[in-house]
Amino acid sequence: MKRRRGYFLIEMLIVMTIGATLAGIAVLMLYALMINHDAGREHLENCRTISRLAEQFREDVHSMQKTAADGKETEIELLPEAANDAKVRYQCLDGRIDRCELQGEKTVRQESYMLGSDMEASIKTQAQDGATIIGIAISPKPQTDKFYHAFPVRIEALLGRDWRLTKPAKGTVPLSPPENRDSPPSVTEDKP
Repeated sequence: MKRRRGYFLIEMLIVMTIGATLAGIAVLMLYALMINHDAGREHLENCRTISRLAEQFREDVHSMQKTAADGKETEIELLPEAANDAKVRYQCLDGRIDRCELQGEKTVRQESYMLGSDMEASIKTQAQDGATIIGIAISPKPQTDKFYHAFPVRIEALLGRDWRLTKPAKGTVPLSPPENRDSPPSVTEDKP
């Protein structure tokens, strides 16, 4: 029998088909990895933004004594006890929350917390046992086509004091935390 030299055409086609299939799978996996990386980075940035917003919002609400809301759940002004101190305005816009410090009608400082175009926010005020709880509710808009699922978040604070660390502010009624909560309000995720 004669020794064969080289490869048959069918053998080469089989090897090329297997190689092309493996290359196609690798490209798809690389694409999925890039999408996951971008979605993870965006989610992490949203979490950091909400954390910074929660810290600043609670600090502002705890240090103020009165509110002036617009009734539409999109804007609230936090007013200090002394008239010459700066007031703070929070405004919920499309995909962001603006915080503005005002001295009279002059803007002293302005910050924007970008939540993403797929998120919406509202501000709610609730009176409970003679005290006022102010909250920001952040939730995903319906029908968003995101790779990850964003959960609704509530940020709540007690007007005029931090019930964890301080005594009641002058002229307010002492308030204990809600009965089923052992710790003060924090950035929480509502389970759907």
